Amino acid sequence: MQPDAVALVVSYLRGQEHLAGVTVVTARPHDITGPDPVLLVEPVGDPVRSRMPWARRERWHLGLHAWAPEGEATVIAYGALTALAAAWGVCIPDAGRIVRADPSAGPHDVPDGRVGDGVRRAVATFDVVVRP
Repeated sequence: MQPDAVALVVSYLRGQEHLAGVTVVTARPHDITGPDPVLLVEPVGDPVRSRMPWARRERWHLGLHAWAPEGEATVIAYGALTALAAAWGVCIPDAGRIVRADPSAGPHDVPDGRVGDGVRRAVATFDVVVRP
C-alpha cells in the first residue's frame, strides 16, 4: 500500500523546530482571523505512479497555503519549502519515506477576501516522491 504523501509531509513539517508556532493542517480552517499562523498542505490532482513494479514510488503535486500576519506568510512558506527540499530520504515510521521533494513554484502573495484584517496568504507548490 502506498503512503499518503500529504500525511507524510504534514508529519515531517510538524516536527520542524522553525515551524513550531505554526499550525499545520490538511483542510482549510473556517476562521482565519487571529495572529496564529496556519500552514495548509493539500494535493493538487492525483498522484502519478511508477509503472515499474519494483520502484513502488508515487509522485504527488502538493500545494502550500500559509496564512499569517503581514510579512510572515511568505517567510513561513519559504521555511516549509526549505525544510522539504532537505527531506531527501526521510523515513517516518509506520508512514513511509519521502524520497525527495522539489519546489515547483515559489511562494507568492495571493489576496484572500475571507480572512481578517492584517492576515496575508502566500501560496507555493512542490512535487514530492514517496514510497512505502
